[in-house]
Order: sequence, then C-alpha cells, then structure tokens
Amino acid sequence: MFFGRYELLRQIGRGGMAEVHVARLGDGAAGKLLALKRLRPSRSSREKVVKRLVSEAQLTVWLHHPNIVQLFDFGRIDGQYYIAMELVDGCDLKQVIHPPGAMPRQLPMEVALDVAAQLADALRYAHRCTDSHGRPLGIIHRDVSPHNVLVSRDGHPKLTDFGVARVMQSSEESMPGLVIGKLAYMPPEQARGEGIDHRVDIYALGATLYEMLTGAKPFDSSSRAEAREARRPAPPSTLRPSVPASLDALVLQAMAPRADERPSDAGELAEALRHELAAHGGAPKRHQLAELVREALDERVRAAFPHTRQLTLRDYTPEEDSLIPRQVTAVRDMALGSVPDAAVTRQRELPRELPREPPAPTREATRAERPAEQRDDDARTGGRALAGWPLLLVLAGVLALGFALGRVSKSRSPVTSHGAGGS
Repeated sequence: MFFGRYELLRQIGRGGMAEVHVARLGDGAAGKLLALKRLRPSRSSREKVVKRLVSEAQLTVWLHHPNIVQLFDFGRIDGQYYIAMELVDGCDLKQVIHPPGAMPRQLPMEVALDVAAQLADALRYAHRCTDSHGRPLGIIHRDVSPHNVLVSRDGHPKLTDFGVARVMQSSEESMPGLVIGKLAYMPPEQARGEGIDHRVDIYALGATLYEMLTGAKPFDSSSRAEAREARRPAPPSTLRPSVPASLDALVLQAMAPRADERPSDAGELAEALRHELAAHGGAPKRHQLAELVREALDERVRAAFPHTRQLTLRDYTPEEDSLIPRQVTAVRDMALGSVPDAAVTRQRELPRELPREPPAPTREATRAERPAEQRDDDARTGGRALAGWPLLLVLAGVLALGFALGRVSKSRSPVTSHGAGGS
C-alpha cells in the first residue's frame, strides 16, 4: 500500500489522534525505513489536532541531536497530514522499567544515571535551540516521561514526542490555565496552569530518574488536585537502600516543588548526574541497557501469548518473513502496543503442548480386502518363505544325528578315576 511516495509496510500503532506505520522511502532493499505518523481521516478536519501535528513538525525539524528522534519530512497527502521520522528499533523506557506481564524492575544504578544524563543533554540542546536567524526558540517539551523515551536494541535512548511542546512564540497552548502532560511527572506550577519555563522538564526528568532507580513512580496517586500541591516524594533510598545520600539529594532537588529550588538548567543537571556516575564507578557498558531492552521485548511477546511456548524475538530471523526486514519486527509502538506479526505467527504455530489423542483401534485387513497388487506381493513373499523350509529341516536332522553319535561314543569309552585310592 502506498501513501504518496511512501510504501506503508505495516501498522505499528494507533491512537485517538494518529496512526503510525513502518514506511519505506525508495525502491527495494535500498529503500530507507521510517516511522510515518499520519492523522486519522476523522481528525484531519479538526483544527486543533492539525495545529498540534504542525507544531510538532515545526519544532522537531530544528532538532538534530543524537538523543532526540529526528524528523525527516512533513506534509499532507490526499487531505491527511503526516510526519515521517526516524524509526527506532526497540521499545520505550516504560516497557524497560515495567515489562509487560512481569514485575517492575529497578535499573542498574549506572544505567539509570547514564540514561538520565543523556536525556539531560537532549533537553539542554532543545532548550537552547535557535532558528535560522539565531533567535532562541524557547522550546519546552512539557511531557518528559518514560513513555516518551525510546531505547533502541543497542541501548541508545532518544527523546521523542514533541507534540505537546511549546515555544515562546506559541499562543493557544501556552495560555495560563491550560494543562498538558502527564500528572505523575508534572510539577505543581504546570498542574496549576501557571506560567512555566524549561524547569518543568527538569522536574519531569527527575521523576523519570526516580522511577528508573526504584521501579515505582514518585507518588502513589496523581490526581490533578494532588499534583497542584507542593509535595515532595520519599527519597529513592526508602525503596532502594543502596542509593547513596548524594543521589537522593540530587533527585529530590530536581523534583523540588518550587522551580527556583531546582537546577538552573538541564546542563547543570547533566553535569551533576555525571559526577554521581563517576562516583559510582563510571559509565555502564552499552550492552547492559541493550539486554534490558531485549528482555522487555521478550516479555511483551510472552504477555500477549501466555499459553504458547516461550518464544523470544531473538528466535526470529529475516528468512521467516521475506517481506518485512528484521528491524521492522520490534519497532516501538508509538501509539498502542503491538506484537511483531512474524513472532505472532510463530507463537501460534508452536503451542507449548498439544493434547495427545489415543490412536484409533485398527484391525488387520483380510486377504480378500487387500488390493490385488498387495495380494500378489503377499503370495510371492509367502512362497519364498515356504521354499526355505526343506533346507532348515535337513540342517536340523544333521545336528540331531551328530548329537546322538556323540552320546554313543562317550558311553563306550573306559572310565578313569582320579580319586583317593591305591594300586
């Protein structure tokens, strides 16, 4: 199926506003694989929805950073607006912390610090980004959370979804009283609909780090009324005693209820995180996070098909589905969770254990019921068997005669005694 110049290979997500496809730009194996997000037809006529997609495209086009998902194209085809962006082969950070069907996990401390430092670098870049004339754009993400951090199979985190971000020049979505974002990661001033600045992203990153360290959100409940309050979470060490006091203090500072109590910018937070990382033994090996991503993807398959044989995505090879390359099989569900089709097919083909039915009773067919050819074969076989009987009888007779003669000769021989006795 083609959408303009893009070949849509498969849908990987669908939400209330948009649907996301793996798309190929170009011909054959040389074509570039992308994630194409397009507004659903029912939403393309809604001005606010279109404005949000346009805003995301206008913001992301300026952002070129290794820890931010890159945008390649934006436009409208047959009345549908779309964004073509980088395809990340992996899953989101939420699935790494909370694998589907499994218990939440606390990430290794060096992994959590390294991911948080890279995301702080991305936010610092976005906050300081300028347009082509060098004017600051004043980008604020407003929705930093584990849901909006993609992690590739090789363990590389990327910040995504600038759909609710605001810039200094925006009007409608930066108006006081409008609340956009996830309450669990939202500072009080944002929940109250007050004026905000880049420090709301610092708070949200602190909450994300808290969740990576403890496997739990900072607050048990997050109603809007509670989010408006100047609340402080319990230190991470209450849930994970190995967290040092200095890291406790850094997380709580990033999540301070008052904006002026937080680090002044994301760069300062990144520097503090790397200081903690050095004190903890240095940066982790990339394979540590990559392995967590693979485990999260495996758990997603097992959760979707609990009654099938345990199958991991590592069992999947490109030869099993010649139409969809390997990197397409585990792309991040950017709207709703989905399981790779090829893995689904194999799961259905490989049940854990099939019930064994007792064999049906059988009887040997009579000679009359057998085909003529089989009857002829039976006759020839039987003839060959009967032809061997005379020879067997002759051999048996020879053996019997030899045995009898041996007994007679023994009875005629003298008896010699080796017992006690004299001459």
